[in-house]
Amino acid sequence: MVQAQLIGAASSRLRALDVRIEGSDLSGSDFDESSFTRVVFHECRLSGAVFSRCSFRDVLFSGCRLNQANFAMSETSSVMFEDTDLRESDFYAANLGGTRFFDCNLSGAQFSKATTIGVRFHGSTLTDLKGGQALAGAVIESSQVLPVALAVLSDLGIGVDDERDAPVPADSKGRGGRGPSAG
Repeated sequence: MVQAQLIGAASSRLRALDVRIEGSDLSGSDFDESSFTRVVFHECRLSGAVFSRCSFRDVLFSGCRLNQANFAMSETSSVMFEDTDLRESDFYAANLGGTRFFDCNLSGAQFSKATTIGVRFHGSTLTDLKGGQALAGAVIESSQVLPVALAVLSDLGIGVDDERDAPVPADSKGRGGRGPSAG
């Protein structure tokens, strides 16, 4: 399928097998509960597409725009995202074991409750991730340590503040203050 314009298509429960989709616009399409086996998406626009509860086997997304796409509760096997825009995409509770995200923009992506054992994120932007704790078992490169650490710290409710004498936040009973007094 080349240069198809299927914006907002309702395609839930689709079964795609041995398909190549190239240069097509499928933005806002709904593929809920679909199955993709040996499928290539090359240079496609899929902004806001819904891939929730889908099954992906031997799938490649290359040079695609998948910002704000929804992959919640999907299952992947042998999937690669390569040079793909995945800003603010949702992978909530997805089983992503072994998936590759190479040179992708995952800024603001949601990974809460996802399974990421063996997932590789090399060359990808990982700023402002949500659900950083779910990245347990994933593999990152050294340049990605700080953004991932910030996501994990945020999930754990750990603040970073260099001001030594900052006011102590109020507890649930409204008590607060400046900490113990020196005396």
